[in-house]
Amino acid sequence: MEAGEQPAQPLRTWRPMAMWSVGILLALGLCWFVAAVVPVWRTRASVQRCHKGDGSWLAEMKQRWTPAVAVRNLSTYMRLPTIIAPHKDNATEMMGLFGQAAIPELLRLTSDRDRMVRYEAVQTLAFRQSKDPEVVGALCRALKDEYEGVRWAAAATLGCIRSPLAVNSLIEALQDENKDVRVWSALALGHTKDIRANGPLRGLLNDNSSDVKRAAAEALAEISDNAPVKSPPDSNEQK
Repeated sequence: MEAGEQPAQPLRTWRPMAMWSVGILLALGLCWFVAAVVPVWRTRASVQRCHKGDGSWLAEMKQRWTPAVAVRNLSTYMRLPTIIAPHKDNATEMMGLFGQAAIPELLRLTSDRDRMVRYEAVQTLAFRQSKDPEVVGALCRALKDEYEGVRWAAAATLGCIRSPLAVNSLIEALQDENKDVRVWSALALGHTKDIRANGPLRGLLNDNSSDVKRAAAEALAEISDNAPVKSPPDSNEQK
């Protein structure tokens, strides 16, 4: 370099690299939006239609996604804040129409903080009628739920499943303070045809509720395959 000559300015290579990096980030963000946000938003729209009684949501979801993907999107909806996803009970019910793929998520929802979600999860499991020990165990735990609606729904679902694994829990539920729980537990025991239930069911023939006594009599008849056992009348029915 000759005296007085200015040194050459360095090339500003950082600017195109920065623009390239920003472009990559924007592309990745767009891919994430399409892959994650759009399916959940579409799922939210389907749940809204289900809530309004519009049955078109099912055909649309089955056409768009496989059962596993539909359940995954509904599961994501369940994890959203209530202000964004207000109809989680409907979403739980919707899962039951996607077959075996829904069972793991329904099992998780049997212990959800929302009692109506727990109720729908327990009821929806009835449609699957799975005798899997994990399913039966979750329903037996639901027999002790703080909400009576969940308890009697669990008893009714166990009546559909008819698993001998549930007999002891159903016998314990015969002492529930809620008469509907006692009714459905008695009927469920009848469906199992398990003779272990005979003694506890006979004890219900003196229950204060005529509905409970009638259910116990029907259950005993179903277990024995004989004519219905006549239950004694209510005290307020006696003259």
